[in-house]
Amino acid sequence: MKNNKMKIVLITYDLFLALGAIYQGLRMVLGRYGEYPPEWLDRVPFTSWITPGIIAIIFYGLGNLLAGVFTFIKGNRGIEISFIMGVIFLVSLLISIRVLGDIYLATGEFIILSIIQIVLSIITFIVYRFRENSSV
Repeated sequence: MKNNKMKIVLITYDLFLALGAIYQGLRMVLGRYGEYPPEWLDRVPFTSWITPGIIAIIFYGLGNLLAGVFTFIKGNRGIEISFIMGVIFLVSLLISIRVLGDIYLATGEFIILSIIQIVLSIITFIVYRFRENSSV
């Protein structure tokens, strides 16, 4: 891997998001989801928070983990995956606000985290491309 500080920052951030998603998903699966009001279940196609927890673990947890690993191994491809994960996370949060008709404290924080991921991916892509082109 090239000595690229932005790639290291992006990889670290992807892994941070992956751990957070896995942790929160496990809390949902294990029934420790006190911050999710039970009345929200009436507005979503789930009967409990177990399925959303599994989705958080598999999709957001493993997705961000793969983004970090691919950025480390393949560079450009991983940066693209990280960008896509950030966009999907942001869109899913905006949809959840619309569907639930409500917002809880962490939603705003998650929106900020997704925007940071998108911006870091764009900056890393630009820096990576610049270094790739300047070394030719």
